[in-house]
Amino acid sequence: MKQVESQKSIGWFKLAEFVERGEKERALGIYKLLALSIDDQAFAYQLEGDILLAFQDTLAINKYLQAAQHYIKQHNIMAAIGTLNHLVILKPEHTPTWEMLADLYLNHYLKKSIIHLRNLINNKQVANARNYVEKLVVKCQEDHLVKDLEIIINEIKMLDHALYQFAMQEAKK
Repeated sequence: MKQVESQKSIGWFKLAEFVERGEKERALGIYKLLALSIDDQAFAYQLEGDILLAFQDTLAINKYLQAAQHYIKQHNIMAAIGTLNHLVILKPEHTPTWEMLADLYLNHYLKKSIIHLRNLINNKQVANARNYVEKLVVKCQEDHLVKDLEIIINEIKMLDHALYQFAMQEAKK
């Protein structure tokens, strides 16, 4: 048993070495062997995404999305949000990632929805921000969260005057 663990340790060391030397095929080859010992499929996808990212491979995006989807299936919403936030840093123009984040915040962390709204504005995702504000307003109205709606409107007022006007119109409906 100790020999197997020792081989795994050496394998992880070799993987890091191949990545450092820029040997993509060798790194992916050893990763595929090592991935068999990873019990968490979401983590395995995330790790594969990290390896692909090290080689500037655009397939990394798909691996991160797969990781996030697996985290959601595992009900590990914070890990999914973390993975998706990492992805929007890498590729801020990737609308599906912003949409997945919006759904997670709306359905699981409504109280932290302002964080997502700020990220949208800071990344110049105005169209996505408008869509998110619309969903936020509807969600607050459906759940009768008047106080939360006021907080959101005040935040929007500070972030962007156009979004503020949009939110006020929607709130009056």
